[in-house]
Amino acid sequence: MGLVNNLYVDPFSLICGGQHNKYNLMLEAFFLCLVQVAELVFFEDGPVLEEKSETWFRRKNQKYESSVKVIDMIKEQKDVEFIVENSSGIPQIANTNAVRFMAKKYGKLIVTVTKECDTELAQFASSNERVLAVLADDSDFLIFSGHWRYWSQRNIKVETFKTMEYD
Repeated sequence: MGLVNNLYVDPFSLICGGQHNKYNLMLEAFFLCLVQVAELVFFEDGPVLEEKSETWFRRKNQKYESSVKVIDMIKEQKDVEFIVENSSGIPQIANTNAVRFMAKKYGKLIVTVTKECDTELAQFASSNERVLAVLADDSDFLIFSGHWRYWSQRNIKVETFKTMEYD
């Protein structure tokens, strides 16, 4: 499900306000093209596993601090170029409900509950001969064995459907 943040690549539009309609149209066009040639299955993290809670909290705090920094610069009336240049990463603003709706509309949504999402996704891919590739942003997939390919969602060009394949 992390792929959807790659559609929001313009940091200026992120600072100036969410363009959710544009975002949803881009997402829908992307999925419409994909379902012409593939059956889509989406995986989403369920509740935070206890052993991962410290990492989860640290990452959430980092995102929060990054957001506060951007808000502070806006309050200080810094111009948009300054904010983009001086931010350690503009927080991605995805409407998760809209993303879930699109995932269910164009494929199957699996919410992982008992194990880490990566593990459940790799088990699904390995046990299903029809899986061509896993599109993700986590190098952990390189340790899982299977017949499927690992494609980088970080490097995907949504206009051309090109990305990096790792092995």
